[in-house]
Amino acid sequence: HSVFLHHAILESGMDVGIVNAHEMIAYDDLEDDMKLLCENLVFNKTPEATDDMLERTAYERACIDAKKKGLTMPRKPRGKFPNLPRKQFAYDNVQPKPATEPPLP
Repeated sequence: HSVFLHHAILESGMDVGIVNAHEMIAYDDLEDDMKLLCENLVFNKTPEATDDMLERTAYERACIDAKKKGLTMPRKPRGKFPNLPRKQFAYDNVQPKPATEPPLP
């Protein structure tokens, strides 16, 4: 809910809404991978958004059950990483020099 409201208020100009703030997690308190999952789900960015959220929800439920039973925590599901462009450095733009002499034996 906090992801939806964050974008609705800041980007779309929503000014009135009825929210139970006692049970809602603040947007800034969400983990980055959870924000990405929620944004994918709310804005329908990827076809796998629902499946990814169901997997994360199952993990959260397993953590709650493990805490209640005193067991070790399950492993967190590996999220999808955004495909970012490679950082460019000065040496990436150096033009190769043609060989003027044959290589040494």
